[in-house]
Amino acid sequence: MNANRCMFVLSSLCVGGSEKKTVSMANRLARRGWEVHLGVLGDPQDLLPMVAAEVEILQLARRKRVDRDVLGRLHDYLERRRIALVWSVNQFPMLYTRLAGRKLSLPLRHVVSVNTTDFHSSYERLQMLLYAPLMRHADTVVFGSFAQQRAWVRRYRLHADRTTVIYNGVDLDYYTPADLTGTPPRSGRELTLGMVAQFRPEKGHRVLLDAIARLRQEGLAVRLLLVGDGPQLATVRGLVHSMGLGEAVQFTGRSGDVRPLLSSMDLFVLPSLAVETFSNAALEAMATGLPVILSDIGGASEMIVHGECGFLCPPGDSMALTVAIRRLTDPETRRAFSAAARARVATRFSVDTMVQHYEAVLRC
Repeated sequence: MNANRCMFVLSSLCVGGSEKKTVSMANRLARRGWEVHLGVLGDPQDLLPMVAAEVEILQLARRKRVDRDVLGRLHDYLERRRIALVWSVNQFPMLYTRLAGRKLSLPLRHVVSVNTTDFHSSYERLQMLLYAPLMRHADTVVFGSFAQQRAWVRRYRLHADRTTVIYNGVDLDYYTPADLTGTPPRSGRELTLGMVAQFRPEKGHRVLLDAIARLRQEGLAVRLLLVGDGPQLATVRGLVHSMGLGEAVQFTGRSGDVRPLLSSMDLFVLPSLAVETFSNAALEAMATGLPVILSDIGGASEMIVHGECGFLCPPGDSMALTVAIRRLTDPETRRAFSAAARARVATRFSVDTMVQHYEAVLRC
């Protein structure tokens, strides 16, 4: 049996932080000599072209919530390929790996990574009545921040000695200010804010729009780039129109390469209300030398030093967000924060460090 054999299982290959990180990790592990398998429960499959040829993909084509055919296909695949370690990306795939992993000829080691700190809906909280007991029996539960780890160990009575923390990491050769070219010129007086996130209720777009409206009423020339798509896109467009911000807000749509968009920003804002644990989008912005303003939830206080490379604001507090943005209207302040942001990512949150931590979990 190949000791360097593992399988990641995730719900889909949509363009999301967890999905992008998993694909990147699978590719890197394959290049480092691991035999990597990627099990995908269903659609969408946007990231499929990004998966390296060395990674073997199992398309499970789930048709309903709990699909017995999928359980059978996953069980047979684990048995046939002699896979002894499966890494579930979030709670729902864990349900499938635990059920499919029963009665295998080889003992199956279960690792599950959790990418949510708090839940936005009562339905998601209710689901944890099912998921928490499964997590308590996992061999290792991987969290994205220490704040998240402490909260989940306490809230769901997890075994602390079976948990660990792996920070997200950024490819510093890919996200670097020197690589950002081809962006449109902008006025020296105009401050350009940017947000890269799916249009979902928990992302807090309304909070940022309130701050933009307030700043413009004060006479500050600010504009906003909103990057991404999602179920709340039409709602946010309606808010922009009703608030009279049409000239100040640009919707860019989803982007396969956000670097040119990041280079047209003066600072990055992510005013999430819940869910956020350790934002990949914020790390990418910091790597390109952008000051960041984040809601003080999840591991945000572990990512940035408040007042040094960015600011933390209470979630949902548009006035505090307005104050933080106003403090970064000064070019010299932004320049100092920019250098500090890049340096912090380089020293603490590189992708090479993340890969090493993943391998340590896989080998133990």
